[in-house]
Amino acid sequence: MSYHHFKQHLKDHLKQVNEDAIPLVVTFKNPDDNVVVMSKRDFDATEETMYLLSNPELMARIRRGDAQITAGKAKRQIYQTYNQGAIDQLSVQLKQESWQSCE
Repeated sequence: MSYHHFKQHLKDHLKQVNEDAIPLVVTFKNPDDNVVVMSKRDFDATEETMYLLSNPELMARIRRGDAQITAGKAKRQIYQTYNQGAIDQLSVQLKQESWQSCE
C-alpha cells in the first residue's frame, strides 16, 4: 500500500491492523524506506518469540518438555486466543512439574 493511501486512511488502516492481526506494508518510492505496520500486541508476541528462539538453553528445555509430553510423562494444556471470533494463536503450557524435571 502506498504511503499516500495509508496517510489518507490512517485511522481505518490502524483499526484494521489491530482487528485483523495482519501486518500492513507501507511502500515508498525508494523500497529501502518501506515500513511494516503491526499491532502492539503482535509486535510484543514477535519479540517474545524471537527471544525464545534466540535462547538455546530455554529452547533445549522446551524440547525436553515436548519429548516428555510425547512420551506421556507430562500433560499438555492448550489455550486458545481468539481475535474477532477466529483462532489467533495456540500456546502450549507445560505443568510446573515437567519444567522442574527438565532441569
